Amino acid sequence: GRRAAPKCGAMATDWHALGDVKYRKRPVYEMQWQLSELGDYMLCGAPYGGSIAVVHVSATKQTITSLSPPSAASSDQGSTLQIYTSSGGLLTTIAWRSPAWKSAGSPRIVSMGWSDQENLVLVLEDGGVVVYDIFGAVVLQFNLLPAVAGNIRVEDCQIWGAGLVALTSNMNIWAVDNLNVEDPMPYEMETQLNENHPITSMAVLQPQFTSSGNVEVILGTQENTVLVVDVNGSEDQLLHERIQAPVTKMAVAPNGRFLACFTENGMVTVISTSFTTKVLDFDTNTRMTPLQMIWCGEDSVVLHWKRAGVLMVGPYGHWVNHPYDGQALYVIPEADCCRVVTSTRCELLQRVPSATEAIRRIGSTDPSAMLYDAWEAFEEGDVKADENLRRIGAGDDDLQLAEAVSACISAAGSEFDPSMQKRYLKAATYGMGLCSDFDATEFVDTCRKLRVLNDVRRPEVGLPLTSQQYDRLTAEVLVDRLIARHHHHLALTICDFLKLSKQKVLTHWACEKLKSPSVRDMPDKQLRDIIREKLKPCGTMSYTAIALIAYDGGRGRKRLSTMLLDYEPHAADQVKLLLSMNENELALQKAVNSMDSDLVFLVLLSTEARLRNNQSQAKKQEFFHMVYNHPDATALLKVYYRHKLSMGDP
Repeated sequence: GRRAAPKCGAMATDWHALGDVKYRKRPVYEMQWQLSELGDYMLCGAPYGGSIAVVHVSATKQTITSLSPPSAASSDQGSTLQIYTSSGGLLTTIAWRSPAWKSAGSPRIVSMGWSDQENLVLVLEDGGVVVYDIFGAVVLQFNLLPAVAGNIRVEDCQIWGAGLVALTSNMNIWAVDNLNVEDPMPYEMETQLNENHPITSMAVLQPQFTSSGNVEVILGTQENTVLVVDVNGSEDQLLHERIQAPVTKMAVAPNGRFLACFTENGMVTVISTSFTTKVLDFDTNTRMTPLQMIWCGEDSVVLHWKRAGVLMVGPYGHWVNHPYDGQALYVIPEADCCRVVTSTRCELLQRVPSATEAIRRIGSTDPSAMLYDAWEAFEEGDVKADENLRRIGAGDDDLQLAEAVSACISAAGSEFDPSMQKRYLKAATYGMGLCSDFDATEFVDTCRKLRVLNDVRRPEVGLPLTSQQYDRLTAEVLVDRLIARHHHHLALTICDFLKLSKQKVLTHWACEKLKSPSVRDMPDKQLRDIIREKLKPCGTMSYTAIALIAYDGGRGRKRLSTMLLDYEPHAADQVKLLLSMNENELALQKAVNSMDSDLVFLVLLSTEARLRNNQSQAKKQEFFHMVYNHPDATALLKVYYRHKLSMGDP
């Protein structure tokens, strides 16, 4: 029979009920940073357990007027911006300066956010946009507003996966759909509003959620309604009867189906993004606009006010408050949960997975809970353990037992604590012993996934991914993020474990090795051998990108670059780079060795074209001598000259 509760069921007391749905708040990290008062800073966190950008803000101002070091109250040390991991490990400190087209001095930052490439996007009041990677290198900078914009300023900005939308002082919208190109193309969308009828709040409906495939901007107005603006114009949703006061804060659900609105009279209203269905009206009993309002997964809205903790509101008006003892905090939305960051801790606020709830709910008689009980009894040496196990699938052709095993595997996948992961997996293994036809693929895949997740969740890496986030992100993108953080060894280990290509990891490692000050005085041959030895296990791989970094546009190590190109398996890539380095003879030799007449012609014609602009007789003699040393090239050049003469071209 069912006992009172599994041993881990006591942990269910840490759950918080939001109506029939359970949520849990689990600690993830003790923060490594030294930010004693988080309220003095503005933070911006990247999704998928990503980095956190931090700038210091004057405690008496709501807008950023300057940047200064977190460790200093004065600006004597220069204006800086910090990027940390989710565990508070410092990745970089960026010295803030005006973009190239600006005058001296630091312009006011209106907004900052993260792109889907995990690049930090800063939007300035005068329309400047600067994009940094996580180590502070400038990836992109451009001006959002046209040169004729005059005194128009950016008032607000929302940054989403691939682009951004900015609200200007003349109440129009400027948007960029792709920040991952060299030359973004800003465009304007008119709202039909002006300074006398200002916008009170803004949210973005990303293109994948709209019927038109274009980004849509949702705007709250002082007339108690909402406008939807896209490239085709603006449309009033006529919500005067559904919304009793102007909307001062908005948040779109991760699935794009619902919009949460906080109004001036303290109501939280949730409405569908088609604006046909109102889901919720909830009175917060305060007219103060929250510092943040975000979604926690797709089932609840999280709000927090200064030193008032976190308020979570469910779809049927149920609510729960997490006080945080008056601490300043910042909430980072994720697709399936949210991260709550304080000066000392990082916690995860998430819905309890159904499999975990079925097993750990006190008094549960679900087959998965019975299986877990039976395994615990077996571990304790209870002779009735097998009898209890067989009772689960009695007369049901193992169907119930198979479902119980799957539930234990699923519960293991959702856990952060390795000891609990092992307990669920052992219970699943115990049940699999009596399932005649159970497919172990799910078990193996979960074990493999957990091994990767446990490695990247370590504080020194600082990527607290959930199982769902890992599935959405994919292993390949996770490897890219580890590479970007210079965790090359861990990235290689994961590639080996998951049977992924290691070429990208090794190429990035080699490029970073060449940039390192520690190898500046190392002989070319020694450095070449070190790189070759490291890359040799990968078999046939391209060396062109590595050689290009070594050459560094002529400022680097040309000899090392040519030595690395000896290992390039693709002759076309070899030849093109050698030509760009003016290594014409070596390029011709590689082209002839490849027995590709097109490549030989490329070298001959490229070199001859340079000679036309050079009147030096010695250079021409050098060219013909070079060709004469390669009979195949000589024959092709003769064919070319005969053809030119036959066409009347001397």
